[in-house]
Amino acid sequence: MTQVNWRHITVLAIVAIVALAGYRERIRLAAWLWHVRHGGVESFGNYIIPIPLGWYIQDFGTHDRIVIKIDQDSSSRLARQRVPATITLLHLRELSDLSGWTSLTLSSFKQRGADPTMTRTIMLDDEAMSCVGGNIFSKSEDAIRTSTSWDCRSTGQLEILLTAPESEIDQAWEIISRIRKKH
Repeated sequence: MTQVNWRHITVLAIVAIVALAGYRERIRLAAWLWHVRHGGVESFGNYIIPIPLGWYIQDFGTHDRIVIKIDQDSSSRLARQRVPATITLLHLRELSDLSGWTSLTLSSFKQRGADPTMTRTIMLDDEAMSCVGGNIFSKSEDAIRTSTSWDCRSTGQLEILLTAPESEIDQAWEIISRIRKKH
């Protein structure tokens, strides 16, 4: 082969390797570009949502978003099978009876076998948010049984569905606790 052919083959091989690497890391690249453009903050309805590095936000229209943790510990086989932490944001009508919602959701979690069933309250500026959670996954669902699910509802227009493994739940709560209302 001539020297020109080797150069073409080398250039094509480099382009193919870069394209493959870019495709494999497309979600990380998209998350990084989103953070560069938005500064790590998402405006959602009447709320400002902090999105830390290592998390990817997927926009599904004006009424819902999913925030997914993309930086996971993948050192063990179980960790590689684990479902990543996800925070689903839903824009709904205002809620007038938060205690009624909490009671109904707590009852629903208990009926589905949540063990244990937990509650917590978060303040979003002047707006209360009630959260109900527990481990609702059966022992046969190995990949997700170490996860805990939470359903949170504010007196305003925000509902949050959170599913996270125990090792990532604190970071997810940190995001939720830093949500603020637009002023």
